Amino acid sequence: MISSELLGYEDLPSYLKAIDPEHIIKRRIKQHERTFERRQNQLEDIAERWGVTREQDFFPAAMAPPSFSKNLFEFIAQASKHITRLEAVEMLEQIISERVSDLRGRGFSNSSIKLHITRADAMKLRDEVLAKCKSIIRNSQVWSLTSSS
Repeated sequence: MISSELLGYEDLPSYLKAIDPEHIIKRRIKQHERTFERRQNQLEDIAERWGVTREQDFFPAAMAPPSFSKNLFEFIAQASKHITRLEAVEMLEQIISERVSDLRGRGFSNSSIKLHITRADAMKLRDEVLAKCKSIIRNSQVWSLTSSS
């Protein structure tokens, strides 16, 4: 048991008053609600773009992650704005294959290598997609400048 001298409070009620657990819990619940709402909006956006209504159906079972973390979900949502579901699957197959080959080449055992999409894979997908979009925009700007001369 922690002594009251270590806590700096005379008793449990004064300690609880100081930390205000009700406020902490309310703030955490609000944060969870905002995260849930953002995730639902992203799911609706992806469903509209890709014609898939459940996150379990975004990708083939062999590559689907066991769960969608906040970041993984966010990266997929960002990529879905610019590419089709089929393009995402093809790009992710390549990204996963490269990651697995790299890990095997560095001596990792097959049992320790994740064969499904990871957060890092989704981030790489998003980054590659955005880089291609920027390149297309740059090229079209250069083309419009040269064609108007």
